[in-house]
Amino acid sequence: MAGRWADASSRTFLCGVYGGDELALWYSWGPRTIGGVVFHIIYLFFGVGLFLLFVLEAGKTMAQSYEEFMRKMAERKAAKQARKQPAA
Repeated sequence: MAGRWADASSRTFLCGVYGGDELALWYSWGPRTIGGVVFHIIYLFFGVGLFLLFVLEAGKTMAQSYEEFMRKMAERKAAKQARKQPAA
């Protein structure tokens, strides 16, 4: 095997951090330079960060909607109970 990093001693720390590097040993894809590896690492963290941001915001919105729905249902139930009680 004559890959880019066939010898483990020639691998840099950044190349070890970049997980796609393992597949790049067998196929000719992925970043070829240290700048490309750094870009892919930053791009990965940025993408994961955006994903988490959207997921957390969606979760917060769903929780707020559920709380609002439950509050309205409790108000309706209280109003219904008040109508059923005879006036004293």
